[in-house]
Amino acid sequence: MSTTIKLLSSDKEVFEVDTKVAKMSATIKTMLEDLGLDEGDDEMVPLPSIEGPILKKIVEWAEHHKSDPPAPEDDDNKEKRSDDIPEWDVDFLKDTAGQERFRTLTPSYYRDGQGAILMYDVTDRNTFVKLETWLDELNTYCNKSEIVKMVVGNKIDLPDRQVTTEEGLNFARRHQTLYIESSAKTADGVKCCFEELVQKILQTPGLWEHNNSSRIQNIAGGGPRQRLGKRGMLLTDDPQPQDAYNNCYC
Repeated sequence: MSTTIKLLSSDKEVFEVDTKVAKMSATIKTMLEDLGLDEGDDEMVPLPSIEGPILKKIVEWAEHHKSDPPAPEDDDNKEKRSDDIPEWDVDFLKDTAGQERFRTLTPSYYRDGQGAILMYDVTDRNTFVKLETWLDELNTYCNKSEIVKMVVGNKIDLPDRQVTTEEGLNFARRHQTLYIESSAKTADGVKCCFEELVQKILQTPGLWEHNNSSRIQNIAGGGPRQRLGKRGMLLTDDPQPQDAYNNCYC
């Protein structure tokens, strides 16, 4: 017997959807996990970042693909696969109105942001050039002028580098952002990236509501710490030693 859940869009439109269909969306599945909702619960699931027209498109896509077999797991030892895109999906992606509606998601994801990571591939100059576009979009849609920005040059483990460290640093200085180089593959610089960003956010009072200031000061000053969300960072009561990071330029 199938169960349904009610999804509430940001503009207060309600969608009653089969639970299996809803969970095909990673965003909705994560929201259900964060709220601790089980199948059969009658509680409304709020989706504050998704407007009604967008949610309708998501449900439409999930409904069409609900009987699809599970996607194959990634395997580094297997050759790359090329799959034909079904005609229905091609038409879905070509839907101009749909694309315009999906574009309206942009402001909601930037709104109230406290920190932003602008990442590029040091082996692909085109990704570095596009940083200007992403930065312009961030400045346009984010409503917090004090938002902490960090530029990250990733894939430093790979040869044939096209963007030098000096170029990355100059870009960061020009736009007054933090700068770090990292490798997601080796984890070099990854921890530094997030810790430096969070630390800078905690040191910027304008990013926090007044009634949160005492709690944030406790966290930043080494006082009592707490869990920030079910799937978020665990902050403990014990002060953590300061690690020395390689490839950190912030």
